[in-house]
Amino acid sequence: MNKNNLLVIVIIYNGMKWLDKSLGSIMNSSVDADLFIVDNGSTDGSIKFIQENFPNAKLTISKENLGFGKANNLGLQYALDNNYDFVYLLNQDAWVESDTFEKLIKFSQQNPEFGILSPLQTNKEKTRLDHNFSKCCGANILSDYLCQQPIKDIYSVDAVMAAHWFLPISTIKIVGGFSPTFRHYGEDLDYINRLHYFNLSVGVTSHTIGVHDREFRNDDIKKKQYIFHMENIVTLSNPNCKMHILHIMNSYIQAFFKNREKLNFKYIIRLIGNAHTISKNRTLSMNKGAFL
Repeated sequence: MNKNNLLVIVIIYNGMKWLDKSLGSIMNSSVDADLFIVDNGSTDGSIKFIQENFPNAKLTISKENLGFGKANNLGLQYALDNNYDFVYLLNQDAWVESDTFEKLIKFSQQNPEFGILSPLQTNKEKTRLDHNFSKCCGANILSDYLCQQPIKDIYSVDAVMAAHWFLPISTIKIVGGFSPTFRHYGEDLDYINRLHYFNLSVGVTSHTIGVHDREFRNDDIKKKQYIFHMENIVTLSNPNCKMHILHIMNSYIQAFFKNREKLNFKYIIRLIGNAHTISKNRTLSMNKGAFL
């Protein structure tokens, strides 16, 4: 592979328990990759571990937690400035197999219509698909398998979580970076909405694996309310959607009568307060290469 071919971006926040496995998998890849790390204010020894064990990594240390999107934007801009061909976003609690990058590069080069590719995202033991991944991405592959149809190299999906994202540099030049409006939750779906606006597709590759070391947990009421609110912000920010803020406010009211767990009235206030920012982001999302 050519120098500066692949940049792997990893955002760290107190991820010491995973770093040896996660970062080590990049070093053990069949493809030479450069490593760009943003530490979001860790206090568990992560910084020292990286400095001692991965001295060639480009390490940016932030005194505050920038959030997932804003921290990744530092790496995406670095990839653009240094003429990388491909970028891989990897969660700190995730890792790849030795041939994951090699296969994804091949599939991407053969299928340029895909702006984002993901491997099959499995649990730690690789005994089943990641819970959230299986809900959004597993049905078509399972259908072909059970019906004894040929398994495709790539399956087109509406969305996939950003624990494992492979992007050709052309995607960043067209779509840009993550929106800072979404500090936690919603940033990946917002990015995918913008990607679809530019007629690019999202795909899952059936012959590659990326591990995500987490177990499914039931969210408490406060988290459910926050996620419901962020889903509505994503909908309003979508450049493909013509829905007005009043329609979204109506969905809050409906949620109150159908499932009171989902509604916290403070989010209606926040929604109104964010109206200008949402409108601005939606407009900027239509500009190629926007870093909002």
